[in-house]
Amino acid sequence: MTETRSTCPYCGVGCGVIIESDGPQITGVRGDPDHPANFGKLCTKGSTLHLTATPAITRQTRLLQPLRRLRLAQLLQRPRFELAQTGRVRTELVARVLERVEVP
Repeated sequence: MTETRSTCPYCGVGCGVIIESDGPQITGVRGDPDHPANFGKLCTKGSTLHLTATPAITRQTRLLQPLRRLRLAQLLQRPRFELAQTGRVRTELVARVLERVEVP
C-alpha cells in the first residue's frame, strides 16, 4: 500500500489529506495530522473523497472538448453529439435568447 500526501479539492480551505492506494486504485483517505490547515481533521466531504475514485467512477471518460447535442426534439432516441465550435454556439445561443426576451 502506498500513501501520498495531497490537498482536498472540495473547497478553498486546502485541507491536507493522505491518500492510501493499492496500485492505481485509491483505497482510502484520511486527514494529514501535519497539515496546518486541518491538523488531521476532515469534513464530511473530505472524509468520503476516496469514494469518488471507485472503479465505476474512474472508468468514465472525461470530456475534454465542448460538445453540442443534435436533434433535441427526438428525446426518446439515444443522443448524438458533435464537436461544438465555441463562436458559432455563442452566436446561436444569443440569437435564441433574443427571440424569447423582449428588449425595450
